[in-house]
Amino acid sequence: MPSVDSAGKRMLVPDTLFHAVVSVTNNHIDAISPTRRTYILGTYGTLDAAKSSALCALQALTFIPDCFAASEVHFNRGQHVENEATGDTAVISVPLLAGQGLSMSIQAVPNTESLATTSDGLLISAPGAKNLHYILQTAVSFTNGQPVVEATQIKGTYMRRADAWSAAHRLLDRANYIKYSDRSDAEFWGHWPYGEEVVVHAVCAGGQTYSVSVKTAVWADAAQKRELEDLLKPAARET
Repeated sequence: MPSVDSAGKRMLVPDTLFHAVVSVTNNHIDAISPTRRTYILGTYGTLDAAKSSALCALQALTFIPDCFAASEVHFNRGQHVENEATGDTAVISVPLLAGQGLSMSIQAVPNTESLATTSDGLLISAPGAKNLHYILQTAVSFTNGQPVVEATQIKGTYMRRADAWSAAHRLLDRANYIKYSDRSDAEFWGHWPYGEEVVVHAVCAGGQTYSVSVKTAVWADAAQKRELEDLLKPAARET
């Protein structure tokens, strides 16, 4: 007999989790920071649930398409375009004003931690676990001395922060990089220059850098939510 949750809904353990992700490209961010910021909106057990929730999430963040009269908003309802290289599913692509751009995607990632969902794709939290914790890997290259974010991928999803933090330290192999900085290294005690959420920062021989961070969804972190809203507001005011 299938397991059911306290509300009587059937519990499933899907092979794949679908993460709704929004990225904002902003050329006005200071040059020492990547020009694209990525935020996780939520995680679901089905693609349909992720797409539906992603559209609602933008509205909850005060992003209403009518506010962007000069933008072209593409809603790929009923179909999706997959990027075979990354596994991303494009949902919305919005060119904003003043050098900004917004894209929303669904990242399909194996459910390695066997997280449970309802039959309609909603995640079921474990006892005592309030928020999901994600491992993100960001690759950055440099063009004319300016950082360019090539990709930000979700590498793990955990109910407990301690588990995500531990796994993040093991994601990259130190031997593969010419420079490898781990937050637990003694030289960084009391001084970590790569940001509070970053666990590992590494540089390969070609100059490309990788950072591994642990984050929650944007709704669970007031600072992330405020940052995302602030990135969207300038374009809204100029329309």
